[in-house]
Amino acid sequence: MSATEDLLDARKKLIFKPYSFGLLGSLTLLGLYVLVLTVSNSFEHALTQFLLFWPWFSLLILGFGVQVGLFFYMTSYHKVTHCMAAGKKTVMATAGISGGAMVVCCLHHVTDILPILGLSALSVFFSEYQVLFLAIGISSNVIGIAFMLSMLQRHDMVLPNSIFRSLFWIRWNLIFYASILLAIFALAYLFKEIVTY
Repeated sequence: MSATEDLLDARKKLIFKPYSFGLLGSLTLLGLYVLVLTVSNSFEHALTQFLLFWPWFSLLILGFGVQVGLFFYMTSYHKVTHCMAAGKKTVMATAGISGGAMVVCCLHHVTDILPILGLSALSVFFSEYQVLFLAIGISSNVIGIAFMLSMLQRHDMVLPNSIFRSLFWIRWNLIFYASILLAIFALAYLFKEIVTY
């Protein structure tokens, strides 16, 4: 293979792999949601709940897919060996939070089983704080995406003629810290609204 063919092959991997794995990550999270709700209730109920909370779920699913795509972009880029571990930890942590937020959102539907187990208060808790758990998941996605973009920017991990480079006029490290502060204030406000409701 010539150097030009190697470069073209690397460009294809940098484009195809992140998009395909990002889509796969989104579909996996959606599948987890449908599986949990279908097992605990029914497929029709899963669809009804998804339609009821579609803005929250859509943001959660999309954000997770973007993070998975960014992670695979970072791993595909040959210069990132020294910072790949930080990106991997971010994806794993926010994957747990995103998946956990969707599962916790669904857990209040297990109310038929929880009273038998003596855990009826737990189902009330999940039902009461459902939106807060979704907001925590979405916030973690935003923070994770900003962190990964700041890592890409800090280590200049974008090809010169890439469309992706157009995102790099933004100072992503500042967006990362701002997203943390915004998430703290938004979640505190949401928690206060839920508690006083």
